[in-house]
Amino acid sequence: MPVPRIYRRDFSSGLQWILGLFILQISFLTVVRIAFLLIFQGEHLKNVHLLDILEAFVTGFRFDAMVSGYILLPAFLLLIFLRIISNEERSKLFFAKFCSIYGASVITLLLFVCMIDLYYYAYFQNHFNILFFGIIDDDTKAVLSGIWNDYPVLRIIAAMLLLYWLIFKMTGRIVSKEKVIPSMKWFYEAGSLMLILGLFLLTLRGSTGLFPLHYENSIISGNTFVNNLAINGVFALKNAVTEKTRQSIDDNIAQSLNKYQYHDPAEALRDYLQIKVDRADPQRLVTRTDEDSLLKADPPNVVFIQMESFSNYYLDLHNDTFNLLGRLETQLPHCVVFRNFLSATSGTIHSLEALLTGSPLTPLSQSIYMDCPLQSSVAARYASCGYHTSFITSGALGWRNMDKFTHHQGFELAEGSEVLLKKIPGTERCDWGVFDESMFARALEVLRTKDGKPHFVYLLTTTNHPPFQLPSHYKPLPLKVSPTLRQRFKVEYGMAIDNFANYQYASDCLGAFIEAIRNSEMGANTIVAASGDHNTLQVFNFEDTRLLAKHSVPFIIYIPDKYKKYNNPDINVFGSHKDVFPTLMSVSLSSANYLKTGVNLLDSKQAADNFAIINYSLCMNRHGVVRFEHQPVFYEWSKQSAGMNIMSNQGVEPLQDLLAKARAYCASMCYFIQSDLKRCKKG
Repeated sequence: MPVPRIYRRDFSSGLQWILGLFILQISFLTVVRIAFLLIFQGEHLKNVHLLDILEAFVTGFRFDAMVSGYILLPAFLLLIFLRIISNEERSKLFFAKFCSIYGASVITLLLFVCMIDLYYYAYFQNHFNILFFGIIDDDTKAVLSGIWNDYPVLRIIAAMLLLYWLIFKMTGRIVSKEKVIPSMKWFYEAGSLMLILGLFLLTLRGSTGLFPLHYENSIISGNTFVNNLAINGVFALKNAVTEKTRQSIDDNIAQSLNKYQYHDPAEALRDYLQIKVDRADPQRLVTRTDEDSLLKADPPNVVFIQMESFSNYYLDLHNDTFNLLGRLETQLPHCVVFRNFLSATSGTIHSLEALLTGSPLTPLSQSIYMDCPLQSSVAARYASCGYHTSFITSGALGWRNMDKFTHHQGFELAEGSEVLLKKIPGTERCDWGVFDESMFARALEVLRTKDGKPHFVYLLTTTNHPPFQLPSHYKPLPLKVSPTLRQRFKVEYGMAIDNFANYQYASDCLGAFIEAIRNSEMGANTIVAASGDHNTLQVFNFEDTRLLAKHSVPFIIYIPDKYKKYNNPDINVFGSHKDVFPTLMSVSLSSANYLKTGVNLLDSKQAADNFAIINYSLCMNRHGVVRFEHQPVFYEWSKQSAGMNIMSNQGVEPLQDLLAKARAYCASMCYFIQSDLKRCKKG
């Protein structure tokens, strides 16, 4: 009895069609990668070897093959199923139609995702990451409004429909061709089929090593752009989804310690605090401000403003004809301004929670720990010292559950756009709530309320955010763009001007607020500080030689004369959001306990060797920069070009010390917060 052929006509044709679709997908993804290189290369490829680019394309092919394999897996399984149960001719015709329609649909969707990823990269200078889910977690209507105003949505949709039609024609051509495999002995057919299955599984795994292909395999160079070149948008989206699912806050201390290469919290505390630690105790991280008779008798008001997208780099672009500061320009000479300064993270909510609680684990406000009052809350600390505590935002108070979260963190008053519309005459609505000027006006009202208790006010601005709207009465100051500056835009001129005008408006509002404080009776006893939640990356590219410019935000502090405890502080020290409240509490609270997240930047001796950190994965100090989200990459400041940095061939000792400090800090903060979360849930 003859052995039935494995390679029937329908099966062999189906394998060929799947291979054709695979090649078509790889070809399109390669074209996207070439487009990425041509669009975004800029200054990124200075001193980059051609071999690094070639390696990025080779690694990229592996990612593309893995993505294509998973996309074609349903077709492959269907082919096997049809081979087993159906009539040869009918199954061939059915599978041909399936491949034509399915292939065109998934390839079009794949290209759509890659195109959106290109737009995302243009804004964030990164592929899809966890911030992408802000479209769901933020004010979705406002985000979508910004997308509609800033991007050619209708043209994109039309282009995708045309693209689908063209790809459908291509997949139709693929399934119109077939080549029957010649008859072979059954063991040859079985062997070749096993080989095909093995190759397909290898494609899905992406690696012959111990571990399958994963995101870390894209790290092939010290140059971030080269590493980004290897990743495609679909894989980046998959990785972002994985990050999102892992984002759920837990209290697994051992897991967090292991992430930063520690096994015992006592070791992390020892390295961070630089003291002998015999046993782990989170309270070792609690420190105390100095006793101060003036602060006891006459405590100052304290206002901190978290400014949306408050770029440090834009301060350098300001001049008389390109006015980015408005009234803030006249107030900066009265303030201490730290410029070597980083935000805690690249996202608003994550930076807000880091500032308010010192937590690297976020967003707490959207987790099961939303109602946990944390010992590290700065609002609770000021409240315990006799302060009125207020949280005011120009956005909707329900954003990210701020209405509930702020209450549990010790704010007695929490107001957003809904209240401002009722309390501040002339308030105008916008997509993110209301304009910042109304928030500042409300803050002044709160500060004028007198009952013998000082005020701690936390303000969160929102206006400087796409879709870049301005109040109807506001007339932008001159924004004459020089030809040299315009050449560096990576977006259309109109979008860039809208961005600059919003930055100008936000800065002008901040300047007007500081001016109003200074020129009133409150000026003698009100400390005002401001910093950005993150930089803005929409208009300019920042290559790896400009990491400080890429990530930095200013930290501005106005201190009335009688509260100035430190003369001529060194404004060139490095710092980040972790240092904001250790600094403010040192000049506002007497003998008050607080979580030692950082140092007092006004004390130049204490801050001399301080470090800055962003996203708990990139740190810098006076010696250089270390990225440590994956394998550490070390940089040294260039001696030839001030403010620039170059990659170090190896981690010199000062940079190894910097890495150790940063890891110890991250591990210690996780240990404290997770211990507190456990306490909260047990209670």
